[in-house]
Amino acid sequence: MTTEEWILLVFVLLVVVILVLWLISASYRIAKEWERMPVLRFGKFLAMRGPGLFFVVPMMDKIPFVVDIRTIPMDVQPQRALTKDNIPVTVDGVIFYKVLDPKKAVFTVKDYGTAIWLAATPMLRDVIGKMTLDELLQRRDEVAGTIQTTLAKMTSPWGVVVENVEIRDITTSKDLEDAISRVAAAERERRVRAQLAMAEKEIAQTLMEAAKTYERDPVALSIRSMNMLYEMCMQGKATTIFVPTETALQMRSPIGTYGIAGTLGRDGIVKKESPQ
Repeated sequence: MTTEEWILLVFVLLVVVILVLWLISASYRIAKEWERMPVLRFGKFLAMRGPGLFFVVPMMDKIPFVVDIRTIPMDVQPQRALTKDNIPVTVDGVIFYKVLDPKKAVFTVKDYGTAIWLAATPMLRDVIGKMTLDELLQRRDEVAGTIQTTLAKMTSPWGVVVENVEIRDITTSKDLEDAISRVAAAERERRVRAQLAMAEKEIAQTLMEAAKTYERDPVALSIRSMNMLYEMCMQGKATTIFVPTETALQMRSPIGTYGIAGTLGRDGIVKKESPQ
């Protein structure tokens, strides 16, 4: 063989090797555990492949999309809307959805992610417009549940399920936020004052019951008076104590003497006289 023939042979072999390597590399695909790949042969659906290794026919089979079957979070951009009582608010949320049927998700709707976002945006504004600001702040879980239920009905034919919808933040103007804070502070102060009033009422009722008891039992009142005198003496702050005449007379009586003994805790103040 001449030199030219050798060069031509080497070139042909090189082309064949490159073509074989290309065919091998183009004839297999690897899908991850969470991926599904629709295979189209001449534009017609053939099969849904994955996960793992699978083979296709080069130049005949196409894979137009790779479907992720994991739960996908999607941010809903902050939406400005008017509440039922005409207060402007900005609401921010997030949607969690998952593909259950990859074939439906690919061939029923062009872009299921964009379709969900476009449907959720006006839906959120519509729900906000049906509620007052107080209802919106107190029942955000109900708002999220309403949106989730409506989206789930819409996405079911697509093979997509909306697992959860969360309202992350609800904001209003700065002036309105200050007003709401003042109202909340006033409500807290009202509750504190109400609790203090209830406590004072209970104390007053207890004092009234004690006063009625002392009114019915003068001896108990005398003992209580002597107990107060004892507490004043034990404090050691007063050198002179003024005792009402009535109390002094009661202290001289046998009942008063026993009362002092019980109050001071001393034994032997009153002793029985031994028989002569």
